[in-house]
Amino acid sequence: MSEAATLDLDAVLLAENLSRTELENLRRRVGQSVEEQSMLRAKLDELKDLADKARDPGKKKDYSLALGAGLWVLGRVSEAVTALQEVSARRDAAYLLGKCLLELGQYGKAAEFLEKAKRTDDGDFEIEMDIVEAKRKSGDVKGALKVLHKYAKSHENTADYHCGLGGCLASEGQYEEALDEYKKALDINPLHAKSLFEMAYSHDLRGEDELAIELYEKTKQIAPGFPNALINLAVLYEDKNEYHKAVECLKAVLRANPNHPRAKLFLRDAEDSLRMYYDEESEKRADRWNRVLEIPISDFELSVRSRNCLERMRIRTLGDLTRTTELELLAYKNFGETSLGEIKAMLSQYGLRLGQALEEVKKPDETEAIPSVGDREALDRPLAELGLCVRAKRCMDKLEIHTIGDLVQKTEQELLDCKNFGQTSLKEVREKLQELGLSLSEPVA
Repeated sequence: MSEAATLDLDAVLLAENLSRTELENLRRRVGQSVEEQSMLRAKLDELKDLADKARDPGKKKDYSLALGAGLWVLGRVSEAVTALQEVSARRDAAYLLGKCLLELGQYGKAAEFLEKAKRTDDGDFEIEMDIVEAKRKSGDVKGALKVLHKYAKSHENTADYHCGLGGCLASEGQYEEALDEYKKALDINPLHAKSLFEMAYSHDLRGEDELAIELYEKTKQIAPGFPNALINLAVLYEDKNEYHKAVECLKAVLRANPNHPRAKLFLRDAEDSLRMYYDEESEKRADRWNRVLEIPISDFELSVRSRNCLERMRIRTLGDLTRTTELELLAYKNFGETSLGEIKAMLSQYGLRLGQALEEVKKPDETEAIPSVGDREALDRPLAELGLCVRAKRCMDKLEIHTIGDLVQKTEQELLDCKNFGQTSLKEVREKLQELGLSLSEPVA
């Protein structure tokens, strides 16, 4: 039986008194497992249905609270707020509302709900530390320090206390002192995710990117569902042109919360940058490859017989040879095995071989040479409807390709022969045409 199969969501979400520790543990666990995220989503659908159908007011509130808690666990905090507001008079709901509003940046309201969630006027240390964060981030640093002062002796050996104090010091511009407090927190608990994040954020603000990345990565390992750490890490990776890592971080946020607005926005930017980066790299490789193919035969020392045969066959570059087969050469008068060996040796210097270009495309089916009548409407459409990238559009302009019909008459090689049109652009064209059931023309071998 898999670990995910043993996950008892009812025991956590429908407990008589919600356990903050159990909810935190569940959030960490679900953040690391796509399978368990799927299980939780199914449970949330069930809870929503039960809440909608419940006639007993008490049961309805129980299901709404469980639904809100589950949504918070999954990272869907805006939806969690909606569910929890219906039962905000309950202390557990008030606590979760405070946590959700903290994540949404509504710090003043978060502090209000967290105050309601305290058991007594003397407070509850864990909730009080959340109140410290809410007050500090709302600009009430003095109020936050006042709360911390109550625990200066009783909780000076806890990571949460030093993390909260570090946050207040950072808000007052005392960055070195803040870092000292985060270090104290991590000495007490090396796995304290919030301290790691705050330390990373402090280095991030000061432009110390490598240190920030290292600490954000540690935060990600300890708390995979920490959206702010993942988003900040993605931004730093994008600044370093490591777009694939940025995309991975943002997708991790969206796996837990598919509607996270910042992650969705940043992912689009990162994926666009990634495509542009690979376009540029593939274009560079294509340019280098094309320069090799354009090397003239006259640059090589060949026998007179070989040179004369190639000239008569109008083979002038290495690229021409890759589009010529052994049989075609041997069929030519006075071109024998010795000359063939000479040509092969010349090509092998560049990792090329005879007929190589022809092997990359299949022989066309005679019955597919002419488009069917059903394709005519698509063929007459303007090329602009394909929505090609700028680089591909420029190539089309150079080749005077104005309609889709013009495009399908071109071969892949004709497009690749156009300057700055590489494999990435070719792939885009293929995919766009495939959506219409069309393809580029095949060369006749």
